[in-house]
Amino acid sequence: MATKNLGDLLLDQHVVDHNDLESALEVQRKSGERLGSTLVRLGKIDESMLVRLLGEQHQVEGINPQCIEPQAEALEILDLTSAMRLGALPLWIRDSTLSVALADPGDANILAELGRRSGMTLKPFVAPQMLLYAAIKDAYTDSRDPREEEIRQVLTRSLGHLKKIVADLEQLLDD
Repeated sequence: MATKNLGDLLLDQHVVDHNDLESALEVQRKSGERLGSTLVRLGKIDESMLVRLLGEQHQVEGINPQCIEPQAEALEILDLTSAMRLGALPLWIRDSTLSVALADPGDANILAELGRRSGMTLKPFVAPQMLLYAAIKDAYTDSRDPREEEIRQVLTRSLGHLKKIVADLEQLLDD
């Protein structure tokens, strides 16, 4: 559960002044995005600062999910649609504990659903929403060329043919 709102943390730590915060809040109201995302977009804070502040705000470790390669086993717990709906990216499983990046680690409904789906203890991390949704898309989207295996097989066969041709040429030169 958040102890302070992000705006208060920013002011307390002298990251922004009242004018910067009010300007960002005005932009945020019009755009509908989260305050942290607005501040990053406006260049008032960087992503690493936002990760740190969100961790402090939610009293869990903040992470940049784009810097983590989730375990395939963890990703199987949710499909892309569920991950996007929940704002949750399963990261890894260790000792019956699912580590998961969340936009809102204090949302009891999301935590309950993840617990039900996984049957595991949860270790929540907080991540900036803009980074989290990009990481979810990347994790659940297979960026490989669907013909990759076919191409590999053709290249392997071609290499085999080339080796045979070289061997035949060497034999001719030796004769």
